[in-house]
Amino acid sequence: MLIEDLKRRTLNLAKVSLSEGEVPVGCVIARAVAWTSDQKCSYETIGEGRNCPNATKNPTRHAEFEAVDQVLEFCRRSNLNLEEIFQNSILIVNVEPCIMCAGAIVRLGIPRVVYGCSNPRFGGFGSVLDVPKSLDVDIMVEVGYAGDESIELLKTFYACENPNAPNPIKKEGRKIIKNDK
Repeated sequence: MLIEDLKRRTLNLAKVSLSEGEVPVGCVIARAVAWTSDQKCSYETIGEGRNCPNATKNPTRHAEFEAVDQVLEFCRRSNLNLEEIFQNSILIVNVEPCIMCAGAIVRLGIPRVVYGCSNPRFGGFGSVLDVPKSLDVDIMVEVGYAGDESIELLKTFYACENPNAPNPIKKEGRKIIKNDK
C-alpha cells in the first residue's frame, strides 16, 4: 500500500467511529516493505484502530492505542522484535494525537507521524504541547492531509448529542456559610 492508501484508511476508520457514536479518529501503523519503480515507498499495515472509549467504557481507548495493541499482537504472533518494529514504522492518524497518545508514540520510538488536522484542545504535537520537543526527541511530523474532511467529521460529531456523555451532577440546595469573626 502507498501512503495515500493508508491516509484514506484512517478516514474510513474515523467514519466508522462516527457511525458508532465515537469521536471520529482513525489510525494506522505501517512498516515500509518495498520501493515501487517510481520511487514511492510501499507499506504493510501492522496495526489499525479507531476511537472506542464509549464502547469500552475506557477513556484511554484512543485510535492510536487500539493500533498499538494490534502491533503488539502482530509482533507476538510473528516473533518479531517489538522495539525494532516500532523504530521502523510510521503512524498515520486523521487528527493530531492528544498529549497522552503523543507521549506513548515518543516512548515507543515511532520515528514518523502523519496527521490530518490539528487538535487545538488536546494536541500533543504542537497545538497544545509539543511532547517530542519537551522530551528532546526527534520525530518527523507531516501535517495536513485531508484536514478539512477530518474537521468536518469532528464538527458532525460535536453537533450531535452524545448519548454516552455522563449526566451532569447538580449541586442543588447547598449553602455557603460565612464564618464571621
